[in-house]
Amino acid sequence: MDTCEGDSGGPLGVKLFNVGGALIPLVTGVVSFGTPCTAGSTGVYSKVSEYVEWIQRTTNLSLGYRDCTLESFCVGRPKETINVAYNTFYTKSRFGLLWKESDSPSNDCGATLIDYQYLLTAASCVKSSKGYPKFVISESGERAAISDVYVSPSYRAGRPESDLALLKIAKYANHQVYRPVCLWDRRSDGEWKSKPEFFAYGLEDQFDKFVFVTARNGTGCDEELVRGTDLQCFHNEVPLMPGVCWMDHGGPIIDQSVWGEPVNMYGIVSPLSRSCGSNLFMVDVTPHIPWIEAIVVGKRDQFLVFSD
Repeated sequence: MDTCEGDSGGPLGVKLFNVGGALIPLVTGVVSFGTPCTAGSTGVYSKVSEYVEWIQRTTNLSLGYRDCTLESFCVGRPKETINVAYNTFYTKSRFGLLWKESDSPSNDCGATLIDYQYLLTAASCVKSSKGYPKFVISESGERAAISDVYVSPSYRAGRPESDLALLKIAKYANHQVYRPVCLWDRRSDGEWKSKPEFFAYGLEDQFDKFVFVTARNGTGCDEELVRGTDLQCFHNEVPLMPGVCWMDHGGPIIDQSVWGEPVNMYGIVSPLSRSCGSNLFMVDVTPHIPWIEAIVVGKRDQFLVFSD
């Protein structure tokens, strides 16, 4: 209904989730004044965000979301089961993109090994203002030069459909270290056998930095946007703490990440997926398998976009 007399100075708060489901209480306002607390009464609150810099300067503490989250794993903090959680990607098939060999790894875009010399990523990642990437880098820091870049012939810049590209590396990946994923073909394999798991990144100094977001179905997706395209949309409105999890655009969407088991790839993370707590968009790999096979198996020259 409202806060009442005697509540002045008290908190107006919300609770958001950290990756893994820890509940983080956040103070958004401080009770200031208002009319008597009856139905239809008015309450006025001081907006805490206007004073964060002053609070931090006065207390000599950093109270941002990231720092608050780092304190979230104390004993006894309430937790709930959510679909955003840390995990390990055992196949070592996810790579990052580099534009210079000396660049440090970043989480801007991911690519997935689908063959010992080919990786699948987003066309919008390789056709950025930075130009084509020149190297891929594994999670262990091993770099490999990119020799060829192939962009889906049906991709149009600025459009989310057919946002796929293939990268050919100059040397074969070590089969004793890296294992390519399998492409799930719904025409022959049927519908997905499990809910798609989106690849994402969390705070790197907590646990494993890999985060998997399990897709949720439901209302709330932009059906007009995806109807008749290779895009799939999954409703995923989770009240996450801002800035604790980033979607891996161009990265893999898989069926599982279990040690020793084959990993099937359903598609890649579309840049339409803004954050781990928002609606999730996938570029379905099935319609593009004939094109991918044409590149990897043969008839490659007609699709070649870039070559060193």
